[in-house]
Amino acid sequence: MRPDGTRVKNASAIVSALPYIMPRRYDAHDYITEYAEMEPMRRYIQSKRREGVRISYMALISPPTSRRISRIRRSTASS
Repeated sequence: MRPDGTRVKNASAIVSALPYIMPRRYDAHDYITEYAEMEPMRRYIQSKRREGVRISYMALISPPTSRRISRIRRSTASS
């Protein structure tokens, strides 16, 4: 939904979900820049695809990122 009330029909799934994840306009979008070796990930993805498993870069990056954020929150909560 645009600010003027017009529904956007061709919006991506994440754009459609954002109002439910962040209902207020002042909810934050935080961005970071990290660098990673892409070649080992590319080889892993290729080997999995040969086995018939479809996997993406996002599937490789999301779990360790989530674990890291969880550890940071636990360490700051115990301080």
